[in-house]
Amino acid sequence: MEQILKEILSAVKSLDNKVSDIDKRLNNLETDVTEIKTDIAGMKTDIANLEGQMIETNQIVKALLHRSEETDAKLESLAVNTASRYSVERLEKAIDRVATDMNYLVRKSVEHDDDIRELRRAK
Repeated sequence: MEQILKEILSAVKSLDNKVSDIDKRLNNLETDVTEIKTDIAGMKTDIANLEGQMIETNQIVKALLHRSEETDAKLESLAVNTASRYSVERLEKAIDRVATDMNYLVRKSVEHDDDIRELRRAK
């Protein structure tokens, strides 16, 4: 009977050790779950901050796009002005050439008139 009691005591101690191991493991799991919850709370905060930054970044991008459109319009206006100035310069040069040609033709006309008068007098 004593032997049976020793065996039962040994089995109880073994079960007690196993229960203690399970209890330690359970405590470790609870600690891990707590850490995971803390990490998730931190991640939620980080995500909220990122969302705010993303909104700000989107606003900056929209402002930059608007500014880019304004710059494109100004550049196009400058191109039109430059083309207009170039056209005006070409027209002025063409007018100068026509004026030079007209002066030449007027001189020639006067010379021809003089020649015609001399020819009529010589008759």
